[in-house]
Amino acid sequence: MSSALRKLLLLRYIPREPKSVFTSTLHTKINNEGYAVSERTIQRDLEELSLLFSLSSDETSKPYKWFFPHDTAVIDIPGMSPQIALTFLLVKKFASNSFPSSVLENLTPYFAQAEKELGSSNDNPLAQWPGKVEAISDGMTFQPPSIKPEVIDAVYDGLLHNKCIEGQYTPRVGGVSKYYKIHPLGLVYRGAVIYLVCTLWEYNDIVQLALHRFDSVQLDDIDRSQPADFDLKRYVDKGGFGILNNEEQIAFVGKFQMMKGKHLFETPLSIDQVIESETDDSFILKATVPNTQHFLWWLMSFGEKVEVLEPDWLRAKMIETASAVVALYSQ
Repeated sequence: MSSALRKLLLLRYIPREPKSVFTSTLHTKINNEGYAVSERTIQRDLEELSLLFSLSSDETSKPYKWFFPHDTAVIDIPGMSPQIALTFLLVKKFASNSFPSSVLENLTPYFAQAEKELGSSNDNPLAQWPGKVEAISDGMTFQPPSIKPEVIDAVYDGLLHNKCIEGQYTPRVGGVSKYYKIHPLGLVYRGAVIYLVCTLWEYNDIVQLALHRFDSVQLDDIDRSQPADFDLKRYVDKGGFGILNNEEQIAFVGKFQMMKGKHLFETPLSIDQVIESETDDSFILKATVPNTQHFLWWLMSFGEKVEVLEPDWLRAKMIETASAVVALYSQ
């Protein structure tokens, strides 16, 4: 078989530091690919490749270990297309916080290659696309709180490897730092705040811990446990991040002022939403929604532009709140 193909395969099996691979391991992998060559041949291949590429070896002990320096440019055969380069740049711009640091470090050369690819494509309209796309919050925009890098690394590692973590956490209520033994289940990015969804100690109750309130975190070697029926998406969809009041759904009916609530025609509250009694000035909306504090806050943001018709307890709650606001400003 072609020695050129053998060498390309070798490059494919060599990791980026801090990882490395023994010559003997590479020899086994190449033999498994059908190349019946000696380990000495593999060693010569590696020495030759190191003259052509940024390939390094740790020769402080035998057998030698091979790796690419962490800042080595991506060896991309075939070259990175403008479409793929654009994808990497958009990932960097909008989703970099979603990756563990170890994964993000491995992506860094691809981000650099993507910038180089599109930066040299003056005639390609894709090069201008990242500057034409932004994402904004649907509401007030807040500056993100400060999170210790070591906290992020430990939490991501625990999630990635299904391990427990432990650390000091300061709850918002009380403000006193406490020790927690944590079984991480998932991360949720809500506006400027990152929440760890987890269970504590041996309990099955699901809780949410804001990463910026951790004083310290360290990875434990104990496998984390998970409630048998837990699914992160289902947990969020059922209102887990709306400060769930209870598991019951609200059969909501409300009368909205047309100009204020017109967007609900295009972005429904639920899949079963129905619009009735539509006029130039108002409309009645029916929808089944989770019973959350977030929904209540959203309703209150409409002020006098919405009237809750059903259920009766929610209508009473809105009246109570409105009366309290009037009393506050009447003092």
